[in-house]
Amino acid sequence: MPTRRRRRVMMHVFKIVSKWGLIICLGAIFIVSGATPAHSYPPYGWPDSAKALALIMKHALYPPDIGELIHACEKFRKLPKKPEEEGELDTIPCIEAMAKIVDEHSDYLPEEEYRKKEEVHNQEISGGIGISFRKEDKKLPMIRNVFDGPAKRAGIQKGDEIITVNGEFMENLTTSEIKTLLIGKPGTSVMIDINRPGTKEKLPSITITREKVRIPSVFSKIVGKDVGYVKVEYFGEKTAKEIDQAVTGFSKPISGLILDFTNNLGGKLDASIETSNIFLKEDLTIMFWLYKDYDENLEDFVAEAPFVADETLIAEGIPMVVLIDSGSASASEVVTAALQENGRATVIGRRSYGKGTSQKSIPLISRLTSSGEPITNGALLITSGKWETPSGKTVSSIGIKPDIEVPMGEDLIERALEYLK
Repeated sequence: MPTRRRRRVMMHVFKIVSKWGLIICLGAIFIVSGATPAHSYPPYGWPDSAKALALIMKHALYPPDIGELIHACEKFRKLPKKPEEEGELDTIPCIEAMAKIVDEHSDYLPEEEYRKKEEVHNQEISGGIGISFRKEDKKLPMIRNVFDGPAKRAGIQKGDEIITVNGEFMENLTTSEIKTLLIGKPGTSVMIDINRPGTKEKLPSITITREKVRIPSVFSKIVGKDVGYVKVEYFGEKTAKEIDQAVTGFSKPISGLILDFTNNLGGKLDASIETSNIFLKEDLTIMFWLYKDYDENLEDFVAEAPFVADETLIAEGIPMVVLIDSGSASASEVVTAALQENGRATVIGRRSYGKGTSQKSIPLISRLTSSGEPITNGALLITSGKWETPSGKTVSSIGIKPDIEVPMGEDLIERALEYLK
């Protein structure tokens, strides 16, 4: 940070320190002291509120004004016990308020939610039941897939609707809230009531013991006469490899390929780059990545780097269709734009969501164990970069327009098969 800017921020810090106290201002001092290279981390002994402020300023692609972050905590300072004392800061609401100032996609993740998010990205749930489901507004969540695991052994089937989890009704809950109820510690039990369409009698409640389950992100089959269909649920650690195995492992030669990204909210950005790479010829641009970097004077700036395909290539010469809808976001949009703009695939469906930013999970580390393992108290989810399509376009709030738009209610797979004839 330039010396002049440091001086201005320090003057601001000194003005507010009497009101906010040393705790929250430690984060500001960390920033203006020049401790901003990527390898640095605030001292573990600092209060989490101060660490959060410092980490937001360091990692956010476009960090807010430091004074704005500090003032976001104002309503979360408790009344002091004595007039001459400073009120204690309500830490978690303060951190949440600061994170949400960055942008609509930034937030604070409590420890359990952070751990579950990391497990999903790694495609292994330590205490899951082995299902994926789809939840539409005010409707029961419908089970889309049942993997090898406890739910399958308990008799749960694809197409079942979840009525309650541990007695709590599902209609008004979000996907995230439902996942929180289903996932827990391995060895613990969860009770589920389901409705099975086509079955008149009420099914008994099912008690399932959670265990470690592997969650595949890709499902494939032959549709029509000889068209390969690959459904990508989300982008995890192993997604590109799973797509490769699916495309090269069909039981017979395929005349066309459908990649289905509908209702795919994204996932790991690296996985979307790896997926694009296996379908594009060498040296074709996958995307442009904009991120925060630092020069030799520790002054931050937004840098840009292209990602290009290497020699890996599958399904060469096979006509390809990508299916998208309003639920296709982030990582799925990266692959869609890369294949569309490089002329590798025709996009069919409805305009995508439009999320051209990427978030970084930054754990709030309290201390290290004797073996060097971090003890964390949740994590910040901060927008640390954004991406542009191979032609330099942004998709944020705009989305990707399909080459062939299909009205709501029409079957996208059928339209893809018609196109590939």
